[in-house]
Amino acid sequence: MKLLLIRHGQSMGNAEHRMQGHYDTSLSELGRAQASLLAERLRREGWQLAALVASPLRRAAETAGIVAAALELPVTWDERLLEYDIGRLSGVVWTDVERLFPEVWQQLQGSGPVGFPGEEGLDVFQRRVSSLMDDLRGRYQDDEVVGLISHGGTLSMLICCALNLPPRRPQPFRLSNSSLSILEFQRRGPAVTLLNDTHHLDGLTGDRPSPVGREPR
Repeated sequence: MKLLLIRHGQSMGNAEHRMQGHYDTSLSELGRAQASLLAERLRREGWQLAALVASPLRRAAETAGIVAAALELPVTWDERLLEYDIGRLSGVVWTDVERLFPEVWQQLQGSGPVGFPGEEGLDVFQRRVSSLMDDLRGRYQDDEVVGLISHGGTLSMLICCALNLPPRRPQPFRLSNSSLSILEFQRRGPAVTLLNDTHHLDGLTGDRPSPVGREPR
């Protein structure tokens, strides 16, 4: 089985530099343009998908709708593709974190563990994403391709689960808006054959992963 891992286009939360998690906003105008370019790339490259599965959060759902229209596919919604729940920090503007959550801010400046009040928990997150991966592997054949439209943290965790990497923060794979990555399950084990590819966005500007890798998206 081959998984096309697609991060949603730029959301209004991205544009406003908000901590997102389950904070639910639509795509920005740029995000819709990004999603359209990605959809056109997939159509042009001739991808034949057995299924298109997406997070129901609006930024992912709107991206999925654009891709689904281009590929003439229905969308299956799965809450296991939701972004990591960062609890009380959901929706907080990044520059307000120091004032509103000084303890969290201090943790983010260091290299040690970071805890968000009311967060989901990395172990719970790992089990959620691993459950989805196991279900997909049991449902689809080796030669089938499935598209997943989700969030940076969730797709990074999915790669970690496939490669048996321990969960950690910050996530080790930083994925840009409307990026395409490919995860293949081969006889000798899983392999990442494409990571964070955005060449379809050449000429557009937009959100890139946080330079320090500490800002949850």
